[in-house]
Order: sequence, then structure tokens, then C-alpha cells
Amino acid sequence: TVEGLKLTTKVYYDFTLEGATLELTAFYAVPMKDIGSELDFTATYGTYKWKEFANDTTPAVKAWGDYWLVGVSMPFQISKEAKLTVGLAYTEGTEAFTKAGNLGKSVNSLAVGRGVATVSYSYSF
Repeated sequence: TVEGLKLTTKVYYDFTLEGATLELTAFYAVPMKDIGSELDFTATYGTYKWKEFANDTTPAVKAWGDYWLVGVSMPFQISKEAKLTVGLAYTEGTEAFTKAGNLGKSVNSLAVGRGVATVSYSYSF
């Protein structure tokens, strides 16, 4: 964490897809003391390369690409035990392809941009 900006790296390997994913996430919270909350800003960039994208195919289908996300959320403490969080984000896949064997690569049609709205409720006891 530097000047309130928290950077997190993540590296993981999926044994089913047989490939690695690498991510870098940045997080920054802006206090909103007048209303007893904060605005939480998040940005993520990731890249992946998988050898077994589709189950039980011969030849194997590979997939690779990049993705990013930017979002903002605001938590509201309802009681000592309960919290409600609302958020908005936009995410998009880029340079995403699939390839089977020696065939040419194809654009991964699932890697598109989307807006996401979230509402979450948590209760701790």
C-alpha cells in the first residue's frame, strides 16, 4: 500500500484448463465521513493462457487473452452485524482468441464489454 493505493498481484494455475492467469489489481478508498461510508475504487488488468479450453476435444482447444475491469462501490453499515454494498463496474475482454490444433486462431466471441451492477448484503455473527 502506497499513499492509500493498494496494489495486489495474483498468479494462479488452473489444473482443469491447464493454464495460468496473472492479475494486477489497484484499490483506493475515498472516505465519505459526512455519510459514514466511503467510495471504493477498483481497477484490474489480467491475462491468461489455457491449453484445455474445451472439454474432451481432439485436438485440444487453446484460449488466451487479456481483460480489464474498473469499478466503484459504496458500503453502508446498517447495524453492527449487517452491511449493504452497492456497486457499478465495467469489464471487457481484449485480444482474446481460441485455437484448435493447427487450425488458425479465432476471435473469442465471449470476450465482450459489459456493465455490471451489484448489490450485496452481508451479516456477520
